[in-house]
Amino acid sequence: MKPRSIVLRSVAGLVLLASAGLAQTGPIPAISSIPSRNAFAPGNVVVNGTNLGLVFDVKVNGISLPIVRVTAARLVAGPLAPQAPGFAPVQLVHGRGTATGTLALTPTLTAGRRGLRVTSTLDLRAAGSYVLRLSYTPLTTPVVDPGIYYGRWLPLDATVLSAGVLPDATPLVQTSRIPVQVGLIGAPLGLQADCTIGAEQVRSYTNLAILLGFGAQQ
Repeated sequence: MKPRSIVLRSVAGLVLLASAGLAQTGPIPAISSIPSRNAFAPGNVVVNGTNLGLVFDVKVNGISLPIVRVTAARLVAGPLAPQAPGFAPVQLVHGRGTATGTLALTPTLTAGRRGLRVTSTLDLRAAGSYVLRLSYTPLTTPVVDPGIYYGRWLPLDATVLSAGVLPDATPLVQTSRIPVQVGLIGAPLGLQADCTIGAEQVRSYTNLAILLGFGAQQ
């Protein structure tokens, strides 16, 4: 083989290796934020991030949604059917894998315990009112109550932990003392809020938040 042919083949091989290296280190989609949506009327889902034009499939709770429009920094997909309140996994599928995030479907409730006190965060995504209840004996399946979106996870005699009004869309963070019931120390506690939301006065339950009871490791 002539030296010139050897050189040309070597150069071609280096070009192919460089191209493969660039393909492995090229841009990939990344999520910076996913604005919350109402669980009872979510509409389109918006994802903010970078390199989103490389995404070819969007999944929420494992269900693929049509991509409505997309730029490098913003992707809109949907519409999303009504969902259970809470936190739904979001997957953006692209040529080199999947970018993942979480969509909050309001009204949402999160809670953490420290000793005999529980700190909860309630997000209605609008002004409204609420009643937050707690029970050591949450139901195994939710009960659908007339006129209230989603289902009730607590028995009718659940203890009222707090109640009040949210003047705007700012999430409510509050700390309350946990009532202790003899014989149920260490049992899991279920928390759920009954909310009336926005000018439309939509009534909806939140997701169920579960905490370990007093005396159990958190």
